[in-house]
Formats: sequence, C-alpha cells, structure tokens
Amino acid sequence: MDKKITGLSVFSYLAKAFAITAVYYVAGKWGLSLAFANASATAIWPPTGIALAVILLLGYRFWPSIFWGAFLVNITTQGSAWASFGIATGNTLEALLSVFLVNRYSNGRETFNHPINVLKFSVLVGLISTTVSATAGVASLALGGFAPWANFGPIWLMWWLGDTSGGFILAPMLILWGSTTSVPWDRGKCLEAALLLLSLFAVGQVIFSGKNYPLAFTGFPILMWSAFRFGQRETATVVFILSVMAMIGTLHSREPFGLQPIDPALLFLQMFMVGLSAITALVVGAAVQERRRAESDLRKFKERLQIEKDKFEQVLNIEEGLNTILDANKLVDFIVNKTTEVLEAEKCSLLLLDDNKQELCVRGRKGTYNDAVGQHRIKMGQPIAGLVAQEGEPVLVKNIEEDSRFARPVGASYKTRSFMCAPIKINYTLKGVMCVADKKSGDAQASFSDLDFKVFCMIVRQVAVALENAQLYRELNYLAVTDPLTELNNFRYFTQCLDHEIHRAVRYANALCLLMVDVDNFKLVNDHYGYLEGDILLKKVGQVLKRMTRKVDIVCRYAGDEFAIILPETEITKARNVAEKIKKEIIENSSSQEKITVSVGLAQYHGNMNRHDFILKADMALLEAKKQGKNRLYSLV
Repeated sequence: MDKKITGLSVFSYLAKAFAITAVYYVAGKWGLSLAFANASATAIWPPTGIALAVILLLGYRFWPSIFWGAFLVNITTQGSAWASFGIATGNTLEALLSVFLVNRYSNGRETFNHPINVLKFSVLVGLISTTVSATAGVASLALGGFAPWANFGPIWLMWWLGDTSGGFILAPMLILWGSTTSVPWDRGKCLEAALLLLSLFAVGQVIFSGKNYPLAFTGFPILMWSAFRFGQRETATVVFILSVMAMIGTLHSREPFGLQPIDPALLFLQMFMVGLSAITALVVGAAVQERRRAESDLRKFKERLQIEKDKFEQVLNIEEGLNTILDANKLVDFIVNKTTEVLEAEKCSLLLLDDNKQELCVRGRKGTYNDAVGQHRIKMGQPIAGLVAQEGEPVLVKNIEEDSRFARPVGASYKTRSFMCAPIKINYTLKGVMCVADKKSGDAQASFSDLDFKVFCMIVRQVAVALENAQLYRELNYLAVTDPLTELNNFRYFTQCLDHEIHRAVRYANALCLLMVDVDNFKLVNDHYGYLEGDILLKKVGQVLKRMTRKVDIVCRYAGDEFAIILPETEITKARNVAEKIKKEIIENSSSQEKITVSVGLAQYHGNMNRHDFILKADMALLEAKKQGKNRLYSLV
C-alpha cells in the first residue's frame, strides 16, 4: 500500500476493497454465463469497465480487489489455480495499463470532455490495453490445457471483444457518474429526461421486437438527442441502456442480431454497440460539450470585456476631470473620491513626498482617520506606502494575512484584507504614493482583482500627470502675480486686489487705506555701489515691508524702487502708525555706512473714487512727502 492508504482508515479501505471484489465477482460470473466457445472467454465482459473505473477514480491502491475478483471468478469456473492466477494477472495488468495510458495521454478522468480524447480513449483501451488481458488469459487457458492451441485466434478475438465491450460500454458511464453525481436540472429538464427514457425504451422494443426489419440504426436519433440536449454522463447512460436492451434481445434470439448462431450474434452485437453506438455517441457528445464550453467561455469573455470597457470609460471620465481641475485641494479631493468610486474601495489615501524626500505626508484621504491629512507621516521603507515608495513598484495584495511583507507590521493597526498601492512618478522621479484598501462587497473575503489593479495603475499614471499640471499651474500663477526680484506681489496682482478691496469697502462701508513707499536716493545707491547692490537693497526693503504688515495686508512692488501696500479695514490713524513703524524699521536695518530711508504717501479711500483716482491720490501724497525732504510721511484724507 502507498501513502494514500495510510490516510484512509483500515476499515474503510477494507470495506471498499471487499465491495469492489464482490461486484467484480458477480459481474464476472454473469459475463461468463454467456460464454459458449470456452468457459472463460465471453463476448460480454463487464469487469473490464468496472476495473478501469475503480482504478481511475479511486487510485492504484485498489488493484488487489481487481486481482482477487478476477481470480475468484476463474477459480470457480475452471478450477485451476495456475490458470486462474494467469488470467487474474492479465486482467489486473490490463486495468493498470488502461489507467496509466488514459492518465498519460488522454487527460485522465476528463477524457470524455473532448472528441480527440474520446478517440484516444477508444484506441488506448480498445486496441492496446485489452490485448494484455486477452493474450495473458488465452495463453493461460492453453498452457493449462483448457483450450486447444488451434483455437487460440478465435478465443483471443472473443476475449478481446468482451473486454472492449466492458471498456467502452460500462467504463464511461461509471467514470462520468463517479466524477460528479449532481443533477442540476430544472423541472423542464427533468420532464425532457423522462421523455428521453420513454423514447429510448420504445425504440429499443421496436428494434429488438423479433421482427425481421432492418431497424438496427433506429436508436441513433435517441443517442444524438441525449448528446445534444444533455451531457456526456447522460449520453453514456443511454448507450449503456441501449446496449443492455440489444444484448437481452440478442440472447433471446431476436432481431436484428439474433438470427445468427449465438457466438457470431454476440460478435455482431459488440460491433454494433462498440463500433457505432458508444464511440459515435461519446464523440458527438464531447463535441457538443466542447461547443457549449466555447460558447460559455465566449459569453464570459464578452462579459469581462464589457466590464473592462465600463471600467476604462470610467477611467477616461476621471482623466477628463483631472484635466479640468488645477486647484490643488480640489484636485486631491477629486482623486480620492473618484478612485474609491471606480474601484469600489472603502479607503483611499494620497501621500506626497516632503521637501527632504525622507517622509510621505498624507495630502488626501477617504475612509481613513479624520486627522490624517497633513499630520500623518510615513518614513521611506515603512509598510505599506513607504515600502512601495522605496521599491518603486506597484503592489496588489489580495490577502494581507498571506503576505509576509505586510502582515505583521500592518495587521494590528491597518485593519484590512486587500489593498493596492502604487508609486506616483513624474519623469521617473518619485513624487508620492497612492493607496486603496478594502473592496466593497457583501463578502467579507472579497479582494481586489487583477482588473482592479490594472485600472488602479492607469488612474495613478493619470494622477501623476494631473499633479504635475497642477504644480505647473501653481508655478505659472505664482510667476504671473509675483515680482521675481523681491518675491512680493507685482503690479498686476496689485491692481486686481485693489479693485477687490475697493468693492468690499463700498459694499460693507469698511475703511481702506493705501501706502505708497519710495526709497530715498535710490539712484545714488546704484551709481555708487552698482545695480547688484541696488537689487539687494530692494529685497531688504521688501522683507521689512512684509514683516511690518499683517497677513491680510497686500504688499506689492509698484515700479522701480516704489512699493504699494493695501491696508484693508484700516483707519487713517492706524495706517499712519504702520507707516511710521516701516520708516523706523528701514533705518534700523540699514548699514552704518549708508543710512537708507523711505518716503511714504498715505491715502484714505472715499466712496466716490475709482481705482485710478485712489492710486493718483496716494501718488500725490508721496510726491508731497518727497518735496518735504527724506524720510517723510504725508497723508491725504
């Protein structure tokens, strides 16, 4: 016994072994009851099919049951132990060889699923393995003196046809029913099966009624009906039933085979059952099943294509949305919301690499902790996002408990089963990581599919492009409103903001003041120290102005060495205080060799003024301050 037997209880194995031996013995004695030319050679030998099915379905470990069944059949027939031993050995080797050949060359127990395998089965079993039993059996009879050597050929042919009948008629039915016993039929299918059986019995009665009519092939429509409307299992059963009816009719000397002497009649019976009925029906049934499988595969393929098409259309919609959003915050919200929607995920997070390129900071999330955005950070190399960022390759984990990279560090805090994570790269440079987790499904074991992973990677590539576009937009917008030298707001931004603040002042009756600041004797600085020193001076003045004003105040470089400061919701008195502080701070921050001062013009807004009038008023105040000398403040109410 091999390893398989050790896993089986001794009692269970022995019970099955004895049952197989008993069935083999009964079938063998019944088959030999039809033997006429020789007591041990019959044209109908069911044990071949039983042995083949048992070894193929239950394994090689049951070969002793076949051997002892064959030995008992023959010892009780011929009475010779040596002859019975030789015959039993041949029958056992036949079964073992049949199973080996079918497993090796004909797809094992799935041999009846394809037409080519059915034909292989017929050749391997009918033309090869059955010759072993016939040769060993007839040789044992001849050597034991139970058959004359002169009759070796006819007896061998009878023996071979008997084994072939069992292999072709009984084995397919037993193998197919042994592989699956479920009958997934609805009421209509059950009624059709009942009608098929009634038709089969009716046709069998007509064929084997004893009338001298050429009706031998009348049963073929029934076989085709079973092959086209049912499966291989049912077709093999119909072949078996029809063969039994043919055999019974023949044994009772009925048409169409019963007009011959009994042994030739049985030979014609085998030719009918095996050569035409069994092989043809099984080949046609296999072809029909193969077509059904092809149609089923095609339907599934079309369904998958439709699902992929829908997913890709959603990806295209995301791409269109990403191309229209340039605001960073809105873009991040759009990314996490649409990603979870398309992938049917519960969680999504977008992490971007910080300036030091050492940590990932959460910039957007959905379904994670509320305080994660802007606060939660992950170091490079830490699971999950940090590890993906470090390795630079996307990952799909269908079950976190089965992945050694993430199970222990993540399992306790990150309560999820399936997730996807991919690096965000722009021109092969890492910018961040995007993760989704927890597939939405009624099944707690649901995980992301390979299609989900493919779609996710497509989304991440689009996100990379969108983030780059948003970054370029921010940079362009910054350049459009920023003075490149002082990094203050430029004249364009100044006019936009002044219009806005004038509108607010008029609408809400708020106070509004405007400061115009000019560096005194700036031309002399350029002439004595050069333009580079002049640029440095302007930068320092801009920094002082920025430092001495509020966040709501708008500091701009107006032109040359002149600056403008918009003071929203500021009365004239407070504006004067701001101007005085600016003048003082400028002096304190100038060098000891060259004292720098500024002149300041202050204007207060009135409701009947437009932007041009307001700027002109502040300019007039600045001109008046410069007329009065350096380091002066002049205001116009």
